[in-house]
Amino acid sequence: MRQLRGLRARYGERERGSRDWRLLPVAACVWGVTLACPSDPLSVLGGSSAGRPVAIAACAVACLCALAAAGARRLPHAAALATAVLAAALSVQMHATVAAHDIAAWSLGQGTSSVVAVVRIRTPAVTSDRRDADCRTEARLETLLSRGVMASSRAETRVYAEGTACALHQGAAYLVRGTLETPRFGTARSWLTLDVGSPPVEIAAAAPPRRVVHAMQAAFIHVTQRLDDQGQVLVPGLTLGILGSGVADPSMRDDAVEPVDGTYAAQVEEWFRTAGIMHLMAVSGGHFAVIGTLIRRLCALLRLPRPVAAACTASGYAALAAAMMPTDSVMRAMVMGSVGACAFLVGRRGQGMSMLCVTVTAALIVDPALARSLGFALSCAAVLGILWWARPLGESLGAHLPAAVAEPLATTLAAQALTLPLQILLEPELPLLSPVANLLTAPVVTASTLAGLGSLVVCAWAPWLGHPLAWLAGCGTAVMERIAAWCADAPVTALPWFEGPAAAVGLLAAELGAVLLCRLTARALRGIRERCRGAAEPATGDPTFGTPYRPTLLLRTRTWLDEGRRLLSSTEA
Repeated sequence: MRQLRGLRARYGERERGSRDWRLLPVAACVWGVTLACPSDPLSVLGGSSAGRPVAIAACAVACLCALAAAGARRLPHAAALATAVLAAALSVQMHATVAAHDIAAWSLGQGTSSVVAVVRIRTPAVTSDRRDADCRTEARLETLLSRGVMASSRAETRVYAEGTACALHQGAAYLVRGTLETPRFGTARSWLTLDVGSPPVEIAAAAPPRRVVHAMQAAFIHVTQRLDDQGQVLVPGLTLGILGSGVADPSMRDDAVEPVDGTYAAQVEEWFRTAGIMHLMAVSGGHFAVIGTLIRRLCALLRLPRPVAAACTASGYAALAAAMMPTDSVMRAMVMGSVGACAFLVGRRGQGMSMLCVTVTAALIVDPALARSLGFALSCAAVLGILWWARPLGESLGAHLPAAVAEPLATTLAAQALTLPLQILLEPELPLLSPVANLLTAPVVTASTLAGLGSLVVCAWAPWLGHPLAWLAGCGTAVMERIAAWCADAPVTALPWFEGPAAAVGLLAAELGAVLLCRLTARALRGIRERCRGAAEPATGDPTFGTPYRPTLLLRTRTWLDEGRRLLSSTEA
């Protein structure tokens, strides 16, 4: 019985959520199916690839039969895989068919058209990526009048506007006139450019919670405008996920304050991108991890029951997502956090790999367009790398470095291992100083994020308290700016790499080969140590005898310095 208890204790110490890979094939197959199935509404309407979902469904059934024949133990896994693949194929086909029969798709098929539409704004207005417009925002068409035909619509579009027409509040509905056209670049379904002489008319205000969020964001932006230049640019980026120079809604800015110079803002953004820390200006899992930890500790301090604590955690995640810039990475973090809150509700330990796979599978089935979103892919790849390699790397580095250095460095390397193949699709180069920049900024990121979120909460009701908190966040972003500028001024900041998908696959293969080589080397060294230990053990069989003592690199360096100082002192004497 004692041996059984010891075995359970050792298993509990080895238990890791990153080792449960049972749902990983399901998530990977769902992602592959959503990429393989047709997503272009016009191709679906034309029937050019209508047989592809049928072929995928047949493959899923064939896989189910093959795995079921292999053994009854694999039947549940095969059933889950086949069900997810079928659901993904049907979801893609359904979304594409609905989009193909939308009036927006018909209007785009006729060419560029002058339209009258009712749009529901989904994101705050940001700086335009086109020279003929001042701002852009994502919206959903609700009603569209094009070429004398009016019908309801559910199509997504990107709205471009100029001047005061950029005062488009998130969640509100507007009657607009403009030009609907096929995008010339980017991933948007369509472009709706508003006419300059026809300002948008608000016909339905946003819901009360959304109006509260808008007031909080506007008050926060007003407070950050009283900071120095770097604070005006970086504090909103660290807190909301949108750089202060990118806010284009006139109602969120104070016209009496001189805006930040555009050249300086572009230079700071380039510094951060070159240093490999631009992800700090995008809301991701870090914000949700900080908020979730605070809520759970507060609930534990108040001794609240588990259902209440789980509900508070999920509510906190939902409120945080509503206050941030709505992006695919924010959606991934919110859904994954909510899955973890559900696990906490039923009394189960959170398993990171299972939570990620469930999040990916559910998100892609509900919205297949996420399969082609680079932001969603980068977010999932970073989490997957952390789950796989952060802990082993941390343990290896912890044997030679202090924990304060080993843990953030291991997290950075693990996250970048799987995101680099995706990043080189955008920019074919490898950031060499990114681990150093992330390591140097790690001590101030959490504190600055908390100060920024605190300022966001209180600015609308107590600006006198929100400004000191924003100033504290600005102190942290000033450190980040200096580190980014130092890294950008280094003689060598990036290593050129090849372009294209083949280069990305090659980089991924090289990384996996390096990991495999490290594991084989560690296993060989472990075998040598065990053989040496076995030869040194006495006949008593004491397993604790002969355990090797391995001092850390810091301790060895300190000992070397002390011995050298002592030697020099004795020589001088």
